Parts: sequence; C-alpha cells; structure tokens
Amino acid sequence: MKTTWFVIADGTKASVLNYRGTGDQLDPIDGGELRHMNKPTREIASDRQGRRFQRGDQSRSAMEHPTDPQEFEKTRFAGEVVEYLQEHRDDYQQLVLVAAPKMLGYMRDNMPRELQRKVIVETDKEMTNVPVRDLANLLQSEMKSARSLQHQ
Repeated sequence: MKTTWFVIADGTKASVLNYRGTGDQLDPIDGGELRHMNKPTREIASDRQGRRFQRGDQSRSAMEHPTDPQEFEKTRFAGEVVEYLQEHRDDYQQLVLVAAPKMLGYMRDNMPRELQRKVIVETDKEMTNVPVRDLANLLQSEMKSARSLQHQ
C-alpha cells in the first residue's frame, strides 16, 4: 500500500497529515506543522517608496513596489512548504494538496517535477482552520481518490 500525505495549507500555515487508506483517519506527521510569521506590510516593505528622477526633468515621482509584499511572503512560504515535502520525499508516494487557491498556485510554481508526479489530487479549498478530527468528513472525495490509487 502506498503512503499518502495530505497537505492542508494557506499563506501562513500548513499541516502535513498521513492517510493510511483505511477508514477516515488523518494523522499529523511529526514536524509537519509549518508556520510563517504574518507580518504587517509596513514591516515587510521599506518605510518609504523609492524616488525616480526623469532625465532633463526637475520632477520626481514615487516608484511603486513591483509586487505586493504580502503576496511575496506567501510565495516564500509556499517555497518552504515545498522544501519540506522535498526533504521528506522518500516518506510518501502520493500527495493530496488542499490549499487556498492562490497558495495552491504558488505551491505548483515552486514544486519540482519529481514532486508534481506524486500529486494525485488538488483541491482549492481554505481548510487550515478546520480541526484535524473534522477534516476527514470534509475531504471524503479526496480520500476516496487516494484510497483507490493507493492499491495500484
């Protein structure tokens, strides 16, 4: 039987859970609770925008941040989650990703092909605040897919 890990994530936290393929139990993985400090934008970005000078012109204009600092932090966290999965890639054969839509995209963008091949189900749901004991009821279709693929 193949080992299946469920990853439940949003932009600031992720839980990695083991699914045994029998019943509806998801068990937390030791060290599988990942957190990212959610700092206010004012602490992430510099205190003032840069200034741009136009050649031959006396005026100055403010430079915009190229990306939203909060979104940048979420992409960094997605990279940390993927790095954790990469470090433990020999501990599981299948992955089920359950993440907020943007986080799911950020994880895909950071994921090497080796891990992409292990993903059997992706669900764009925000479920990080759901207690682990309640996840099984909410993820029945994902668990059914995992169960059917575990024996192949």
